Amino acid sequence: MSQNVKQVDVLLAPVLGPYNQLVNYQMKPLHTGNEFKNPVYSLVAKVKDVDSHKEKTLNIVVKGFPVSRNPRALYDVEVSFKKEIGIYDKFVNAIHEFHEEYGISNKFDMLPLYYGSRLSLDPRANAPDENGVILLENLGASGFKAVDRTVGFDLQTIQTVLHDLAAFHAIPLAYRLHKPQKFKQALLPLLTPSESSTLRKFTANEEDSLRQQIVKSAVEGLPRCALLAPRITQALEAAQSHFKKPPPVNEQYATLIHNNLWLENVLIKFTGSKPIKSKFVDFKIATYDSLAKDLIFLLFSSVQKPVLDVHFDELIELYHKAFIQMLQRYECDVSAYTLQSLYSEIGRVIRTSEVLRLSFILKIVYAERGVPKNGGNFDLDKLAHHSEGQEYKRRLAETINFLADRDWI
Repeated sequence: MSQNVKQVDVLLAPVLGPYNQLVNYQMKPLHTGNEFKNPVYSLVAKVKDVDSHKEKTLNIVVKGFPVSRNPRALYDVEVSFKKEIGIYDKFVNAIHEFHEEYGISNKFDMLPLYYGSRLSLDPRANAPDENGVILLENLGASGFKAVDRTVGFDLQTIQTVLHDLAAFHAIPLAYRLHKPQKFKQALLPLLTPSESSTLRKFTANEEDSLRQQIVKSAVEGLPRCALLAPRITQALEAAQSHFKKPPPVNEQYATLIHNNLWLENVLIKFTGSKPIKSKFVDFKIATYDSLAKDLIFLLFSSVQKPVLDVHFDELIELYHKAFIQMLQRYECDVSAYTLQSLYSEIGRVIRTSEVLRLSFILKIVYAERGVPKNGGNFDLDKLAHHSEGQEYKRRLAETINFLADRDWI
């Protein structure tokens, strides 16, 4: 996307509708845009009602299509851009219709409001180009803000996030349980994996080198991890096999998952110091998979360690209770979704994929230099070879110890 968004008036026309007129607008960059991140702009539009002549302000985020191409990127940018549009538009609309059928007033409101999009200035285009944009609610203007990644979520904040995450997972799952064919035909295609083949193209030597580096970092973080080296290696080998040839999902817990849910992609609204609502952003690699992946990825990447050490089981139980309550609102049979069943699913995803993913995200969270701290479309070469600080090694080792104590690796 170029530095100047073209045809803004045309872009805003569907947002305004027939009863509003664009008076003026201002636009400024929120992110400069590089190989790691979509270019993002703040658009403040003054709009006038054609009947009453009253004016109001629309605060919109314009998310552009990244024009840089990175052959080692973790996801396909064209697929991911169209996926985000599909989720914000068709997927959310289907869920809202589902609400109406059941007379449920709560909305699928864990995402920013969607105002519209385009793939290109050419209306015939099927693929996005540098003029592709997505228009979304400016959550900052709506009172939401990010939590410092070096601080992490405290207990109250993660409790709020988990309530929203449980609904985010449960509502699409309820839709699938009630409308399996419609979900399969209309919604599942929107969740096609957008990861590139990068991980599948790793050579055996590259895979072995990556495993050795992760084990070495863990041992340097806490010497006890030397005793766990065989178990760590086994978990990493399982994850590498998982990414090279993904197995069928566990349908019981399969739903829409964010797939990159850490505190950089979660915004919080506070009343004073009390968190009251969370919103999830950046659905580039959202997919259809186990909800346990989001849950574990979020907890171990984004929650303050003392909170996790003391309240881990309490947080799992809170999520489970909210998840069950939401399914029950849609008259779903919840007999199979026991707390023990959820713990079993957590153990399964940790053993098959999440140790590797956690080693990646912790490297970003505790990055010292050379890795983008926004967790965007980084490439594996930069991620694998950047300088590792002691804080990363310590947190990696503590996470592995925690998982080993639970017999999850």
